[in-house]
Amino acid sequence: MKIFNAGYVALCVLATACNSGGNTPPKETLVSKPVNNNSNKSIIVYPAPANERLNATYKVSADGQDIAVYNVKAPQILKNSRDTAEFSGMAYFDFVKGPVTVTVSVDAAISKAEVLPASLGITPEIKDKSISFQIDKPQNLDIQINGDPIHQLHLFVNPEETDVPNPKDPDVVYFGPGSYRLPQMELEDGMTVYIAGGAVVHCYVGPHEWYTLNDKGYKNYNKFYTFDLTGKNITFRGRGIVDQDGIPAYGRRSVLVKGENIKVEGVIFRSPSEWTVVVESSKNVSIDNIKIIGYRPCSQAIMVDGNSDVIETDNYILVPQ
Repeated sequence: MKIFNAGYVALCVLATACNSGGNTPPKETLVSKPVNNNSNKSIIVYPAPANERLNATYKVSADGQDIAVYNVKAPQILKNSRDTAEFSGMAYFDFVKGPVTVTVSVDAAISKAEVLPASLGITPEIKDKSISFQIDKPQNLDIQINGDPIHQLHLFVNPEETDVPNPKDPDVVYFGPGSYRLPQMELEDGMTVYIAGGAVVHCYVGPHEWYTLNDKGYKNYNKFYTFDLTGKNITFRGRGIVDQDGIPAYGRRSVLVKGENIKVEGVIFRSPSEWTVVVESSKNVSIDNIKIIGYRPCSQAIMVDGNSDVIETDNYILVPQ
């Protein structure tokens, strides 16, 4: 097992997980401490990596704290996976106590605004180019301005994290705040993958990886899952982002769950190449509070075979139908 150290971050990965040699961190790793600038600690905010291209449409704050707004390709109806997608916005923070006032601003006058799902009964106050509303618990929201569902804002309000793993634990694969490049990773019994808030893991395929062509002429790479969670007592969790936009359509799925006592929690999956979480022949699997936004026709969410025991709670899924 390789161990990478950069400041307070310890990134522990198997040999298949990184192309870097020795103890050098991945090239795009940017390290910053997770911070909570709120004196009242009503929310926890995670700064975006310095090299992340943020969304220019929305400005978001919660209880006066600026929230980073990421770009995410919108799951509009495309004729095929090579079509160009439109961009929507995506932001997240952790809820500690409420009520919390959220403000969303755009560079245009607002005549209409909706906070979805409508069942939550949130009616925003509109003032010129901004809206504001209050929330009193963790929840996943879609905010549509002037009747535009394509370029909407996805706002993920997470519960406060507890029992954050120790980055120095040899059984922990720890992605601290910053930007990473990752081809593929295979886990062992008892291991934890932790993707911290403020981390973006950019997945890719290497130039010399072996592949076959599927019946549609797309490449299926030999290592068919970015994260292979095959075994027992494995955890995959955090508040950060797994981004698969750099992987060709149908090229590599995100997560394989195959075993016993496996937990997937909290992580955001952006632009999956194909299926996102696949559960095969497993017992006691928990999938909780994950967020999946896929724009490609091959984007699928959570696939479970009939021989698996799975509990799914509070997940957000937005993919083409």
